[in-house]
Amino acid sequence: MNKKITLVVICLILGVFFLQSQIVLAGSNKIYVDKDHNGDEKGIKDDPYKTIKKALESAGSGDEIHIENGTYKEDLTIGKGISLYGENKSKTIIENSGNGIVAEGDNHIEDLTISGGRDAITFEEDGEIESCYIKDAEKNAINLVTGKDKFVLTKSKIKNNAKGIYVQRGRKIEISNNEFSENSEEGIDVRGEVKGFIKNNSISNSGEGGIEIVLGGAEVVISNNIINKNGSSGIASQFYDFVSEVGSVKIQNNIISKNKKFGIRCGAPQGGDMKKGYWNESLQLDNNTIELNNLSAIDPACKLIKAVSEDEEENQKITEIKAVEEAVQEAVKAAEEERRLKEEAFLKEVEELKKETENFKSGSTNLVSQINNVGKFKKFLFGIEKEKIEELASLNEKQKKATYRLREIEAITYDESIEQIAVKIIEEADSIFQDNESFIADQSDSIGFFGWIRGLF
Repeated sequence: MNKKITLVVICLILGVFFLQSQIVLAGSNKIYVDKDHNGDEKGIKDDPYKTIKKALESAGSGDEIHIENGTYKEDLTIGKGISLYGENKSKTIIENSGNGIVAEGDNHIEDLTISGGRDAITFEEDGEIESCYIKDAEKNAINLVTGKDKFVLTKSKIKNNAKGIYVQRGRKIEISNNEFSENSEEGIDVRGEVKGFIKNNSISNSGEGGIEIVLGGAEVVISNNIINKNGSSGIASQFYDFVSEVGSVKIQNNIISKNKKFGIRCGAPQGGDMKKGYWNESLQLDNNTIELNNLSAIDPACKLIKAVSEDEEENQKITEIKAVEEAVQEAVKAAEEERRLKEEAFLKEVEELKKETENFKSGSTNLVSQINNVGKFKKFLFGIEKEKIEELASLNEKQKKATYRLREIEAITYDESIEQIAVKIIEEADSIFQDNESFIADQSDSIGFFGWIRGLF
């Protein structure tokens, strides 16, 4: 008798589970898109829309649009409060053909590749981009129109555009943990009266400056970035008459190296009446490594006191001097010996980081395989193996630190072979890192039947 009662209770629970699933689905704010779908288009997981545009037409504030892998050649306007999520950053692609995507406000964009267009994406008000790849825009990868709205950019790659990001006057910004590379103009262009931070980014191989910032009224912290190999100066600070007030820009703990002009430049592109001491009052420099820039570490126009250490100044002079006078030959020899020892240490460290990355690759493959091999019935009952997902996330976090150190070494090494090894390791690790991030995100919603039951009480 007890067994019969138990069986009835289990059947009732299962019935409630599936009924509730259908109710949740019917009232869900998730809309699905799959360009390769054949059949009815209802925007639900089993019958998704074929275009993002159609999904946007049916979406309202608070809705999420989930896009399956594929290339979507569409020009889009994203209404207020609507978010876009790609299935996989490298495989879910929006190709712009006109002015690009327009985001009207309170929009979150995640795990997408966005390419082409005049501006790849324009934010009219506040918004967020996370774990995206934005490339090949004619003008700006990201354009933030004038206003006081907040914008967050994190964990993204911005490559091969004109400007990487154009932050117009008055904006609030949080730009962190991104890679800006091979943009033909500035990596990051910030106009006046902007507030926020730019931290933990790699900004390299820009056609012009790494970061250009108008100081007037700005309250910005630029910290822990690697800014190297840019076509002009690493950081170009600017004065304009239309925002002539003193700014507060803190530049700290950055590596600014191998840029074609100055490490840090001070300029007034349109001239104007600048108050005495403007640069000293607007800029605060602390604990930066500024060396190996073609002209000098700091533009003399900046008139900054103790902007760089004596050691950094000496390193800079070594790169500039072509004919060293006999009186300083011993100093040069000592510097060369110090450099040799430093390069040996770099090579050893890179080899250790290479081993760490190999362990990361094999560990990731093993964990993903174990998670995928869990039987469907077991996964239905118990959900994912949370410990293994946490272990995979821990591997990713450890590799993130290793990759950042490799970027630091790449920025300051004199040895091209070490630089090439570091770049190769970074490229290999980045691909697996991003795949792991997507995999973890895909698995996180699977709590299993018993997890669902626990959630009821």
